[in-house]
Amino acid sequence: MSKRSTYFRDLKPGDSNLAWKGMRRDLQQIDEWHKVGEKAHNNAPGSLLDVIDGLTEPLQASHLLGYLLHTAVDHLHALKAQLVEAKSQHTFAPYTLIRGAIEASSTALWILQDGVPLAVATRSLRLEHVNLSGSSRFVGNGVAEVECHAAVRVALVSRIRDR
Repeated sequence: MSKRSTYFRDLKPGDSNLAWKGMRRDLQQIDEWHKVGEKAHNNAPGSLLDVIDGLTEPLQASHLLGYLLHTAVDHLHALKAQLVEAKSQHTFAPYTLIRGAIEASSTALWILQDGVPLAVATRSLRLEHVNLSGSSRFVGNGVAEVECHAAVRVALVSRIRDR
C-alpha cells in the first residue's frame, strides 16, 4: 500500500484533535475579519492606496481592492456557516466558496503586486473597465438607467486610464 492510502488508517486521535483545534482557531479568525471588514476601508494619508486614489480621481481605485477582500472574507464566512452552523455535509458548495475566496484575494494581490502607484492604479482601472464593459451583455433592454450609468463609468475609467 502507498503511504497516502495508509495515512488515514494511521491517524491518531491526538492528530485529529490537533487538526480540529487549528480549524477552530482559523474559523475564529474568519469571524474577526468579517466583523471588522466593512469598517476597515480607511486609507492612511500617503499610503499606497491613498496615492492611487489620488491618481484615479474622481474614482477611488482602492475601493475595488476593498471589494475584493470583502468578497474573499464573505466567502470564507459563508463556508464557516455552512460547515459549522448548518450541521450538514454539502458535497460541492464548500469548494465553490473556497475557490471564490482564493480568486478574490489573489486578484487583490495581483493588483497590488508591484507596489508602484501607477501600476496598481492601472491594473485596478483595467479590471474595472473589463468588468463594466462586460456587464452590458447581461443588462436587459428595459434597464436603460443601468446601461447609462455603466456607459458613464466606462467612459470615466477609460479617460483616467489613458491619462
